Amino acid sequence: MNIKNEIINAIGIINKLPAVYNHYHIGSSVYIIEYAKDVDFIIYFKHYSLREYTDLLISTFDFDSCSNYNIPSGCIYEWNGLRKGNINFIITTSEHIYNSFVTATEVCKFLHLSSKEERIAIHEIIRDNKKADDITSLKAD
Repeated sequence: MNIKNEIINAIGIINKLPAVYNHYHIGSSVYIIEYAKDVDFIIYFKHYSLREYTDLLISTFDFDSCSNYNIPSGCIYEWNGLRKGNINFIITTSEHIYNSFVTATEVCKFLHLSSKEERIAIHEIIRDNKKADDITSLKAD
């Protein structure tokens, strides 16, 4: 897989999407290019519900929802993950969620974290306001 080509492909799809307010390349492929298996983008959009935007990506661009739930009408979820091949989109209508993913990516990049568990922990602390002591993914058995 060529990461640079996948980034170009992802941006090409994003440029075709309606109501995109902002987007940002997130995830380990931002700084661990030699080990990256996919590319991730956070997309902050307006004027659609999360369900409508999920349906749009599934029906128009052949994405699969990474969630194991059907997003109900008027849902309270703040973000959803979708995948197409090596491209992952996190979509949100929440400025807080968008900014937290961007900040978490920049912290992981600054610390050059290669451990997926550590990267997830950083995201949970920043995005979900978890305390470090409450992160179970890094605790020894």
